[in-house]
Amino acid sequence: MQRGLGKSSGKSMRSRNVFFALVLLVAPTAFAQSGPVHFSFDSAVYSKYVWRGLVADDGPVWQSSVTASIMGLSLNYWGNFELDNSNNYGLPFGSGSGKFTEFDTTLTYEASVLGWDWSVGGIEYDYPNTGQGKTVELFGTLTHQSEWSPTIEIYTDIDAANGT
Repeated sequence: MQRGLGKSSGKSMRSRNVFFALVLLVAPTAFAQSGPVHFSFDSAVYSKYVWRGLVADDGPVWQSSVTASIMGLSLNYWGNFELDNSNNYGLPFGSGSGKFTEFDTTLTYEASVLGWDWSVGGIEYDYPNTGQGKTVELFGTLTHQSEWSPTIEIYTDIDAANGT
């Protein structure tokens, strides 16, 4: 699977800096407002790992995440743990079995205005134990609050894949 193309480079470091600069710019605004911080945790075992229609692992995986949210701002940390050696990363150096093969860090800001829900954010994908490098993706979503909920989503990789 070629999601995290290549090794970390100067460009990769710049994109991570952009991602974490966004965290530093948005977080103080949300946390300065009053309101409780909400935490959630999710953990599940799946028969396979399919990402955007592509099979990343054809065998069982354990996936867990933790999210902290306040005033429309959410920070999520997610991981994929291989339970066997059925991954499609083409690992030349051995098995992914018993190892984490992906960590995603996502920062999202969500709000509603005049019947529209919108969100913006960024995701840093890290692929330990796979030989793949890190990459950063920015996204935006706009949904109309109606019976059919029409939605537009745009994701663009600003690092390894350079695609939208």
